[in-house]
Amino acid sequence: MKLLHIATAARFLPFLNGQPRYLKARGFEVHVASSPGPELEAFARREGVAAWAIPMTRGLSPWRDLVALVRLLVLLARLRPQVVHAHTPKAALVGMLAAWLGRVPARLYTLHGLVWLSRTGWRRRLLVEADRLSARLAGRVLAVSESIRAQALAAGLAPPEKISMAAHGSANGIDGGRFDPARVEPAALQALRNRYRIPAGARVAGFVGRLVPDKGVEALGSVWRRLRERFPDLHLLIVGETESHDPLPQGVLERLGQDPRVHLAGWTTAMPEHYLLMDVCILPTRREGLPYAALEAQAMQVPVACFAAPGAVDAVVDGQTGRLAPCEDSAALAAAAAALLADPARARRMGRQGRRRVLELYRPEPVWAALHHEYLQDLEAAPPPRRWWKRPGDLLLCSALGPLAVPLALAVWVAVWLDVGRPVIYRQRRIGFRGAPFEMLKFRTMRQAQAGAPDSERLTRLGRWLRRSSLDELPQLVHILRGQMSFIGPRPLVERYLPYFTEREQRRHSVRPGLTGWAQIHGRNRLGWSERLEKDVWYVDHASAALDVRIAVTTLGRLVSRRGALEDPTAWMPDLDQERGGRSPARSLP
Repeated sequence: MKLLHIATAARFLPFLNGQPRYLKARGFEVHVASSPGPELEAFARREGVAAWAIPMTRGLSPWRDLVALVRLLVLLARLRPQVVHAHTPKAALVGMLAAWLGRVPARLYTLHGLVWLSRTGWRRRLLVEADRLSARLAGRVLAVSESIRAQALAAGLAPPEKISMAAHGSANGIDGGRFDPARVEPAALQALRNRYRIPAGARVAGFVGRLVPDKGVEALGSVWRRLRERFPDLHLLIVGETESHDPLPQGVLERLGQDPRVHLAGWTTAMPEHYLLMDVCILPTRREGLPYAALEAQAMQVPVACFAAPGAVDAVVDGQTGRLAPCEDSAALAAAAAALLADPARARRMGRQGRRRVLELYRPEPVWAALHHEYLQDLEAAPPPRRWWKRPGDLLLCSALGPLAVPLALAVWVAVWLDVGRPVIYRQRRIGFRGAPFEMLKFRTMRQAQAGAPDSERLTRLGRWLRRSSLDELPQLVHILRGQMSFIGPRPLVERYLPYFTEREQRRHSVRPGLTGWAQIHGRNRLGWSERLEKDVWYVDHASAALDVRIAVTTLGRLVSRRGALEDPTAWMPDLDQERGGRSPARSLP
């Protein structure tokens, strides 16, 4: 089963660390697509997945977006994934449109945040409509926090039943093993202090995030001016980098950088060490989905002071794991941070509570398990793609085979009549298209039932030959003409098996049953029930004209060589109702 993750920038991919390995162990073949970059290649090596570089931009760029859409359509045609999971707004819009056009069965969009919350006017309306379109094209929308789900519902992005969360929220959880203060060596902390020239014993306030307006960098400057006057030994460590498409106002970062007690770390992978250097993490964010910086800081037992923005209110419990301040109130945020700095004992207590909460609610494994369940559930609920060519192809092939099939059927009819008498045709209720039963026709291959006689004794010499050659199935051409069956598809099984299929196995009935199918060319009647039914479901999810041709050609080869056929399949495998329900077998077959 193939899964394709789509993200706008490769730098997002580390937020999915560990998830591909978890899904691969459960049978998924994972692919990732994003703009090119070293992070894409590193992620692919680390997780053992296939990576595809497709340039995408965060900002508005209709021509580049169209090019990205075409490239994604080509990629989807090549991979034919069953699941496409899009992240970040631009990747969601382009990715969901491509997946919808490509008829991908399961399409998911994770709302990592709502960029339009901080926009006004026509830009806000445009961004809301873009998110609404992405949500409409997706089969499932996953919010990373409850407050983001509430905002999305209020904006009418999708109905309540379509928007949910994986576990307690977040896209991937927090790795409590990596973000563990006990694993950071004192020498590493001292090396950071030396690099940034922060004196031993000096306190550190930290900021972690992209250096863009929505992260509140301007407000950070205001908060810092208040704190630096009150705490002469305090240093500010800023971890993150700017983005060309969303620049800060002129001079904001330059003024901060001119302060000798402000240290611009840039982007780094050594985040546990940087968090542990901090006494408090300050996040003056204007909007969030679920701030990873807040959760990671708490996992490192660092209390957080932040604005009570959507997403942030889910990550920080005011008074327990940090302090919340009214949005856009820099003075209140400075006071919240100052309270933590002035009471180290309380700050340490909040840090410990924060780590306990993160480990309780945001471990990766429950999130991964919830996503795995969501993928399977969405696949089971997704209707199979319409295949317009199947019915015309069946009728065309019936017309072509008619001159040969009709006299051959008449000859077999006479032979059976002379061999076993009347009736020549065996009728049995089978499960058809969409679970509707029909009376399937076959040439008889056995004598009438006799008390105590096993099927192997009732099977005639002619009947064995008809079964090996599959000529006993000739009357089923009538069902193909009627539209009850197709040449290629899962074999129709007896009606009494209907209660014993799993929800996933029921998908085999979403296409017309066939004379031959994917399971038949992979062992025919020698497969166990679970394996056989799983191959039927695989066919439903992967059916194409090319695959049908492959099955037909392989079937002809097997018929000629007589490989894989069993004259009496019940002698080798039990009936499905016997295997799964413990009922007595009822093996009287034609």
